[in-house]
Amino acid sequence: MKKSLIVIAAIAAISGANAQSIYYQDKGNVDMARHTLRKDVLRKEFVLPKVKGYTVYKSDLHSHTMFSDGHVTPEYRVREAWADGLDILAVTEHAEYRPMERSMMDYLKGYLPEGTAPTNNIITDKPADNRGILTNLNLSNYKATKAAESYGITIIPGLEVTRTPETIGHYNALFIEDANTIYDADPATSIRNARAQGALIMHNHPGWRRTSLEMTEFEKTVYAEGLIDGVEIMNGSEFYPSVVKRAKENKLFMAANTDIHSTTAMDYNNQGEQRNMTFILAKNTSLDTIKEALKKDLGKSSMESYMTEIGLALNEIGYMIRHINSFSKEKVVKTPLVQFHAKSYVKPCPYGVTLIISPWNYPFLLTVGPMINAIAAGNTVIIKPSEFSNNTSEVLKQMISECFKDRYVAVILGGIEENLQLLERKFDYIFFTGSINVGKIVMEKAAKHLTPVTLELGGKSPCIVHKSA
Repeated sequence: MKKSLIVIAAIAAISGANAQSIYYQDKGNVDMARHTLRKDVLRKEFVLPKVKGYTVYKSDLHSHTMFSDGHVTPEYRVREAWADGLDILAVTEHAEYRPMERSMMDYLKGYLPEGTAPTNNIITDKPADNRGILTNLNLSNYKATKAAESYGITIIPGLEVTRTPETIGHYNALFIEDANTIYDADPATSIRNARAQGALIMHNHPGWRRTSLEMTEFEKTVYAEGLIDGVEIMNGSEFYPSVVKRAKENKLFMAANTDIHSTTAMDYNNQGEQRNMTFILAKNTSLDTIKEALKKDLGKSSMESYMTEIGLALNEIGYMIRHINSFSKEKVVKTPLVQFHAKSYVKPCPYGVTLIISPWNYPFLLTVGPMINAIAAGNTVIIKPSEFSNNTSEVLKQMISECFKDRYVAVILGGIEENLQLLERKFDYIFFTGSINVGKIVMEKAAKHLTPVTLELGGKSPCIVHKSA
């Protein structure tokens, strides 16, 4: 008996000593101790070198939350991404598959009229009825963006166009403006609606629920139309080696994403694995920088800047990339009878050195737009932006100097004196946007060298303001 008591006392003493070493007294409660080994969540850092001057950002372009068929809140998804070392996260709820709405309505039944049921929440293989989608599809992106402000990561607003995987497939629309205006009964139209907002379209898990990676008729159609910008070569644990070749042939970006629905702790970390990541190489200049410059010069809002300038320029780039091969091809034409022994064709050739003089009212679009076409045609470009939108002009100069060597594209800043000095020189083509009076001067100077010109001239438009306005 005595031996048992001694052993128990010894165990208690050892436990007491251990308790003092691993616990500490809570400041606010004298009857509570706290464990010393409990730590705050730490971010997993991946230190990657710059690649040819580009910063390497770690991203996941495919994730879900409770607002479609995920198991966590958008706020948790953001915190998880931060802890896993991501810099960029795209939240991409399903537009046509939102089973969690049933559970949400059951939970909130005391707030809802009796008999209220989900509307058009699962429409992957059938069109929505005339009521449409009643859910606010922007809410998840909004909540994630607000949460990300505390963690210093970037949220890409997105939406997943979700149709029958065996015949149509799933497609992420990234960088969308309004998720509520994308859905259409025709999935191709849904994708076009997203692209009209300036979105990039990524083909998700192209082998999921398929017996092969042979493209379906729908996929052939949207690829041929140039509606697809990227494709997942890895989704979760699925890897599609043959899609790498497809991406190269179609000039698509390649992504490796989690498509996470539960938690990365369960699906990756607890199994000793690292979550999938897509590396994005980018320079310091961002869309936000451009938008801020436009706001300073013209008072344009972020939405207006994108809709009237940046988005249109991005569309022009995409269009030119998709069609440049056909534009540059030689075209066989009919040969006159008297030259029956010859073959006739039209061969597109660049003009040479071009000059672009852009205005102040659309300083980004009317500079970058002509520049895109000039470069695509094989010309070199000298740009003279307006002196009245100097913030945007500075951003343009910075962007272009980072992307091009001066011998290909150069930006000249200044005012009227610089314009006149440039016009005294011989160019092979001049593109001018501005007033009629200045247009006459440009035409006169160009005529001395027989330089062809494009003059986009402003004018006076009558306007009637009614008393009811």
